[in-house]
Amino acid sequence: MKHTTQVELVLKLGHNNELSELNTVLTSAEASSVKEFVQGSCRTGDGPAVFRYVLVGLGWGEVDAKVEELRLGVVKRVVDEVIRNPGVPNKNAAKFLDSLFAELEQFSDSSISKLLEKCMDELEGQVKDKTELRWLPLLGRLLSVVEGRETFVPHGEEIGQSGVDYKENQVRDICNLAWDQDRVTSICSMFKEVKLSTDQQLEVYDKLCSSLVELPAHSIPPLVFQMLQLAKDSTILSQKLVNTVNEFFSSKLSLEDRQDKTNMDIESLDMISEDHSVEELQQAEGTVVFHLTQAAKMGHTVAKEIMKLVKAGSHAPELVLSPFSLFMALALTSVKQWKEQLLDSLRLAVIRSIMLEEKRMSNAWLRTNMLRTPDTGDLLSQVIGQSCKAGGWDLIGQGLVELGLALLDQNSLMKVDNKLKAVHNLGARLLLKVVKKQADSAPSVLDPLTSRILVSRQAPQYTEALRIIVKDTATILMEKPNVVSELVENLQRLSYPSARRTLSGLLPLVRFSRSLRDSIILVLRKALFSRSVHTRQVATTGVMLLLKTFKISTNRSVSQLSQSSGSLSQLAVDVHRGAATSNEALCTELLGVLKRCLGQQGEVRLTLYQGIMEVVTKNPELCEGVLELVYSHVLSLWGEEGARQRWQLDLDKLGREGEEGWVLEEPVGWFLNCVQMLVGKGQQVVGEECEVLDKLVGLVEEMAVKYSECEVGDLGFEDTDNFDKKTKDGERRSIQVEQLQGVFEALMEYMITHGGDQEEDKARTLLSLQKNHSALEQLVVTSLQRKKGKKGEKRDKNGDKKENKDGEKGDKTETADKRGRGKSISTFSPPPHCFSLKSLSLILSATLLDRQPANQAALSILRSDQNFSTFLVSTISSKLNQISSSLAASGDEGPQSDNLFRYLTTITSTLFEHTMVSQEQIDTVILQTTNCLLQILKLLLSHFPRRKLSIFSPMTNTNPGLATEENLNPVLVPVLKKVMKKLVEYTDKVDNEDEEEIPTKLATTVTIFSIVFNELDHSEGIEQVKEWIKRYIDKLEVEDPIVLKPIVTLLLQSVIKVKPSPSIGLEMAKGLHSLTGDLDTSVQVETTEKHPWLTNSTKDMVLPLLLEHLEGVFDSCDLAISWLKALSSTSTKSPTMASAESSLCLLLARQVNAASELVKTAFPLGQAMDGVLKLLVRLYTVVGSLTKHFTMRTRQGKSVVSQAKFDKLAMIINSQLTKHVYNLITWLESKQKERDQQAAAARAAKHKTVDPSVARAKVLRESRYIPNLILKIETLEKDLIKLGKRVGQNLCEGNKVSVSRDFRIKFSEEMMEKLREDEDDESDEDSNDSGDEDSRVVDIPPTNNSTVMSDVTNASLSPDEASQEPPSKVSKLSKLGRKKENQTQKTQKTQKS
Repeated sequence: MKHTTQVELVLKLGHNNELSELNTVLTSAEASSVKEFVQGSCRTGDGPAVFRYVLVGLGWGEVDAKVEELRLGVVKRVVDEVIRNPGVPNKNAAKFLDSLFAELEQFSDSSISKLLEKCMDELEGQVKDKTELRWLPLLGRLLSVVEGRETFVPHGEEIGQSGVDYKENQVRDICNLAWDQDRVTSICSMFKEVKLSTDQQLEVYDKLCSSLVELPAHSIPPLVFQMLQLAKDSTILSQKLVNTVNEFFSSKLSLEDRQDKTNMDIESLDMISEDHSVEELQQAEGTVVFHLTQAAKMGHTVAKEIMKLVKAGSHAPELVLSPFSLFMALALTSVKQWKEQLLDSLRLAVIRSIMLEEKRMSNAWLRTNMLRTPDTGDLLSQVIGQSCKAGGWDLIGQGLVELGLALLDQNSLMKVDNKLKAVHNLGARLLLKVVKKQADSAPSVLDPLTSRILVSRQAPQYTEALRIIVKDTATILMEKPNVVSELVENLQRLSYPSARRTLSGLLPLVRFSRSLRDSIILVLRKALFSRSVHTRQVATTGVMLLLKTFKISTNRSVSQLSQSSGSLSQLAVDVHRGAATSNEALCTELLGVLKRCLGQQGEVRLTLYQGIMEVVTKNPELCEGVLELVYSHVLSLWGEEGARQRWQLDLDKLGREGEEGWVLEEPVGWFLNCVQMLVGKGQQVVGEECEVLDKLVGLVEEMAVKYSECEVGDLGFEDTDNFDKKTKDGERRSIQVEQLQGVFEALMEYMITHGGDQEEDKARTLLSLQKNHSALEQLVVTSLQRKKGKKGEKRDKNGDKKENKDGEKGDKTETADKRGRGKSISTFSPPPHCFSLKSLSLILSATLLDRQPANQAALSILRSDQNFSTFLVSTISSKLNQISSSLAASGDEGPQSDNLFRYLTTITSTLFEHTMVSQEQIDTVILQTTNCLLQILKLLLSHFPRRKLSIFSPMTNTNPGLATEENLNPVLVPVLKKVMKKLVEYTDKVDNEDEEEIPTKLATTVTIFSIVFNELDHSEGIEQVKEWIKRYIDKLEVEDPIVLKPIVTLLLQSVIKVKPSPSIGLEMAKGLHSLTGDLDTSVQVETTEKHPWLTNSTKDMVLPLLLEHLEGVFDSCDLAISWLKALSSTSTKSPTMASAESSLCLLLARQVNAASELVKTAFPLGQAMDGVLKLLVRLYTVVGSLTKHFTMRTRQGKSVVSQAKFDKLAMIINSQLTKHVYNLITWLESKQKERDQQAAAARAAKHKTVDPSVARAKVLRESRYIPNLILKIETLEKDLIKLGKRVGQNLCEGNKVSVSRDFRIKFSEEMMEKLREDEDDESDEDSNDSGDEDSRVVDIPPTNNSTVMSDVTNASLSPDEASQEPPSKVSKLSKLGRKKENQTQKTQKTQKS
């Protein structure tokens, strides 16, 4: 009751602001009573007010020791309640602390120190806190109060210290405590209110970072949030935070852990810490990323640190290509300010990752020292999956889409770039994953993709991305058909190849979406009546694609064509009405549309001829209808059945006379090829009672027989005919011959596919057709040669002068004719060689490999004719060139390219078996087939990089079951073994004079070996191949450059690929030094016999290869240096960084040794010496870049230079290279001077003068590399001096002071004599000017500046150098115009006299 009265009295006096009376009441009462009623009131609603009034009352007036003690006691009681009593509401606890904070400044040092001790004791105690450390703000406030006092005397001490020092000691004590996991976040929050010095911030942050990694997953996001606020204005702290959370999540969650763990077993669960389950960590990761993103939006410095990390990832991809880093970077793309920079850096990081992986595969040093980055596709899949499951999609969704589009937008200057294809494929796969995971994002993906397809008409990566997306998401997109409506409506705007790929890509969706099929049909109807030929081709292709897609499932074939106009109008109406149209009705209508194409332009017809066979293959029920379709066109070309000599085609029907010449309208060769293929298919699928089929078979067989029996003259052509395409008549005949050759080729294919390799009669017919084909070609060649010969005779009759004029005029006329007939260049010209790859594959296999007894009679006829085998292989080679050009534009189109790929691999297998394995080779075509094998391998590896296993598997009969696309070695090693055997066989015959083609065969085979070897990775089998190469090279004694060049290239390639520390460069440099001799002729160079093939006759060929090899090593060094710079710029802990630096210095030391040998070698002036100088410039550039890296690295520790042994590398360069470089420059100048003197003497003897432009070009050419080299040397010296000062070492020890660094104007003796003569004539008129100028020159002090441009005025010259300047003309060079004038006057006077 007593306490209640006291409380009421305190409240009354405090409320009335009667502080003097309140002070009297409190000081007159017993201290224990005051403490008790205040403590008791803490549990009531009036507690905060009572505490506030008591503190104000006790602080009123003068505070003596007794009152101070009472006040401290009251505060301790209240603080105890706040700390230990969970019954005190948090709201009241906050009010208690606010009241205390207001009065703390009045407390004595002793009281403050006692409160600090209490707080420290509570913080140090291990008792679990029941009130969630709500008292911790008191500790922060106490530290701030202490800091504000000039002198602070703690309790129990007599000597005080500054408040700042005492606070720092307390902060240090707090950091030294073992923080309980539950208290870390609260302690961090407390430090936000304390003013900390930079060192204290780092100390506190280090403690927080070390504590973060020990926290349970659910405690990490709150701590990160508090740490972000603590590091708001500090770049260093933000960097620490980013690195800490990045390393934490990257180490706790591996890629395997991040996969879907729904079926995780007991053992897998044990691998994850109890405090860090996968799901909890992923949730925590998403929340942390959210906090970081929100902080970035508010302008926090952490955004710059994340940006810095991502930018460094463009050179060191592993920095950003980890799940958390990628998640963080993609989330930050939601911030508009950073979006563009982040996406660009992420794109570069992905491209660098792909490039590095390719480099690692072919470079053992990179493979040893640079860690392999995870598969970017898997990383992106994981990030997408996690964001959908654990949150964060709203942050990264749009960023993922734009990253995928940015990867698709990447371009290259090269026509075929496999790295670029991998980038495009990754972009397409990324967009696919986005649509699959988030169906609602389909418009955000397909709308920009559609825009790119419509704008970039020649970029196949966009249509390929469309194909990939639609193929796997057709069931998703069928509910959103409008997303592709814009693309369908604008098909007519696309080029033919783009429209074809677009339609092909949309086919899976057409099957599911009736509305899309409706739209496409209407668009194709319009396209059929377009004025543009390309648009009509699009319509034709679209119709055939629909025919392939909607297969007829009935057994009844479509034999009656629709009588409609081919406009698809009725079908479109039916679709609009919702009528149930069967596939049979649709296909019948579509087939009727194709009939219209037979009356279109040649391009449209060709599109039909080349695609209709595939339609029949996919939809066999259409075969009879298609046969009737083509038969109607056969009648228009060959006439009705029974006509006389119907087999002989009237070639005038194939075209017409146009304004600019004869225009081809009917590509009859391809039509006949189409007919014979349909006939073959019809014989398989159509019943025996098909009259049209019988008629077509009869016609084709009659044509084959008749055309094989006739002569060239019987076909309407004579030896005297004109085939010059510059004339209208010649152009007509030339086109007709080309089409007739196409007819022969189509008939040859018919013979090939109908027993030409099995029946003797058909084999003879096939051979006769080929001979007539070649006769036609020879007829044209002979005619053109005869015409050229006549022109030559006519030209010989004229004089030389007129001949030149007429020749020039003729060339101009021809050029003008070509320009004037520019339209004729775009006229229709079908591709040559009317063969299908299937037929070529069949006859090639039969001719080269078939050994079945039943077929040998027919095959022996074919093999006996050398021209046939040569024709066959050359046709395949030409066909491959056509395919390569087509693939360069379209690329691998997935299923659409399957047939093409299958026949290409079959041909490859046949050629490989014949050239490398077969013991019964056709000797006359071995060289051709070997070249063709090389050609087709390059084509396949360039355009089908994701099908390598299918390329190489047919070449070996071993079981490739262990091989995968990622590990091809089980297939490649057997292939390489076969090629190596053939290499050895050819090498043994290389000196055989009877076989002239052996060197070329050997060189081509070595190139094939190199291509296959390049695909090996560093897994099992590569050491075995390495040993084969070593044994082969060791026994090699060949000097023929045709053979040796590819072999040495293979050797250098294998060394780089297999040896981490290659020394072959030094060995070859020593050999060249020994063979060529030293700059100092008195020095005897040690003879080396390391490589028997390196001789005097081969050294000139070997040097460029060695220089190219060393350039490749420097490329790797540049790559490594940029990687190291990126790692060091982010303060990221990399376990391989130190070892990579040491290994890099060792690698460069080997190259310095090789370069020192080349520098001392007396190579002849010209290309060889220019190559050496260029290499030296590159070497000093690379070492300079490494020096700058170590200059930056010394911030992390001065010992890095000595640990990496860079100081020893610098010493080697100074002592063994640089001084010899200056000797080389001096030697070069003397040689050039000697050569110039000899040339001047020769000119003087012949009374000739030098053309000024020629002289100027010569000077520029000879002075191109030396100034650059000197600049690089001196720049390196400066960088070494700077680095040496930082680490306390003399890194320029043993270096020679730079000399040959002046640019000197050299005068010939003639010029010197003329200038002396001119001096006498001008001495009077220029005396005053020369005196003034000379004084100005003399006033210029000599300079010792080490820059390359120093001493330009040559103010201080050596005697030798001074002799090159004209006497007394140092300053008169500006008056050369006047001298020329005087010289001209002298010449005129001499002529007059």
